[in-house]
Amino acid sequence: MNPAVWLVRTAIRAPGAPALMRGTRVMSDYAGFARAAAGIGAALRARGIAPGDRVAIFMSNAPEYLEALYGIWFAGAVAVPINGKLHVRETA
Repeated sequence: MNPAVWLVRTAIRAPGAPALMRGTRVMSDYAGFARAAAGIGAALRARGIAPGDRVAIFMSNAPEYLEALYGIWFAGAVAVPINGKLHVRETA
């Protein structure tokens, strides 16, 4: 099962519930989170990412990381998390 389906289900059941936080501040509710992730997924597909392709995520820990992660899943691709604390040379 694609984990993006879980986000869609939650966004339908509780669209206004807090989803992404930065500290104690709500950054997005589930409706906004699902919309942002779906938009990222659509942008990836428009750029030629196909289902099953691998997409690396090289980011620090932030709410945007989850939007990118779920966006990759919305595109049907496979997320490849890379530790954001590594030096660029180490990721090569």
